Formats: sequence, structure tokens, C-alpha cells
Amino acid sequence: MKKILFALIAFSLVFGTVAMAKEGEKKADKPVTMVEVKKEQEKISSPDDVVNFTNIVKKGKELFGMRKIILEKITHPSEIEHFEKVKKLGNALWGMRKDDNQALVRPEAASCVKTAFDKRDATLKSGITTGTTTLLSTIDTRTTCQKAALDKTTVKEQKEANKVCVETFKKAIESGKEATKKYRDNVWQTFNSDLKACNLLQASNVPANTTSTDIKIEDGGLGMEF
Repeated sequence: MKKILFALIAFSLVFGTVAMAKEGEKKADKPVTMVEVKKEQEKISSPDDVVNFTNIVKKGKELFGMRKIILEKITHPSEIEHFEKVKKLGNALWGMRKDDNQALVRPEAASCVKTAFDKRDATLKSGITTGTTTLLSTIDTRTTCQKAALDKTTVKEQKEANKVCVETFKKAIESGKEATKKYRDNVWQTFNSDLKACNLLQASNVPANTTSTDIKIEDGGLGMEF
């Protein structure tokens, strides 16, 4: 079973399912990462602000409309602190990204951050490499099971034998998804901890007028949805 779990780590990294929001999004060829949410109608204070509103109506000499709020999908729990107006749509969390002041990575911390990159990606690639071989073995196991089902001599026996093959495979898939989530979370938790450690290298050596010393680097997560 452990081999199957490792296999499904690779499987989900490559073929993870997309947690789609049930509200405010439309079906598309690509995974949705932004949705638009409308607020209550409000007065438009400036003509330049019209583009930020929808359902615009004129009341007397004033224009009113519903302000467009573009929500971004939050790909990992550790990112919630960088968002506001967070809400759950479907099975995912969405919010407006805060205008965070990302700190410049100064020379004294650059090497540390580069090492964190290497560590993060080496861990991901290791999981994929280990899991791929086992995944192929898992598929072969299903093949063998289904072939053996055909050796049964009645329709009922074949159907029941194949059902066992399918149910076993489905359970392995679900267990693998859960294992992948834990694997992913551990990778990013470690990465964020490493960045905090790097931050300490420059926190006490920044200009007095610097508003932020926190190293926050957008990396697209895994680059794939779960």
C-alpha cells in the first residue's frame, strides 16, 4: 500500500484534479484562477473609475454601478495572509490579493533563497521520480487483475472479479490524492520556513525607510492544481 501511495503522489502531481468554484466562474478549457464577484450598487465617484463597475445606471446626474471585485484562487493555506475578502467558492478559497510590500532580496540573503529554491524543487522531483516507477507497477497490477478476471467461467464470476480490481484501484487513487496533498503541504511549509530563515539574514541590515523586510516570492506553487 505504501508503494501505491507514493505512486499516486506522482500521479496527482501530473494529473491532479482542479477544485473548481461553484459560484462566479464559467467552464473553460483551462483551470480557472480568477473569478469576478459583484458588490452592492454604489456611486461612481470618477469617470476614470467607470471601468471598475458593471450594471451601471444613471440616477439624476450621478452614475451608480456594482463594483467589480476580482478574486484570485488561493492555492495554499499558507498564502491566506496575503489576501483579503476571503471566501469559499465551491471547494476552494478565493480572495483579493493584498498590496503587500515585498522586500528586495538583498545580497546577504540571496544565496540562502537560492538554496531554498534548490531544496524545494529537489524534493518535488524526488517525489515524482519515486512515484512514477511505482505508479507504472500499480497500473500493471490492475492489468493483471483484470486479465485474471477473464479466466472466470461465468458472467457473474467475471463481473465480480473485475469489480474487485476496479474498487481496489479507485481506493488507491483516493489514498494517493490524500498522500499527495500532505506531501505538497509539507514541501511548501518547509519552503516558507526556509524563506523566513533567509529573511533574518537581511532584517537587521535594511535602510531606515524600508517598509517591509519580509521575503515573499511568487512561484506559482506546483504549477498544477489539485
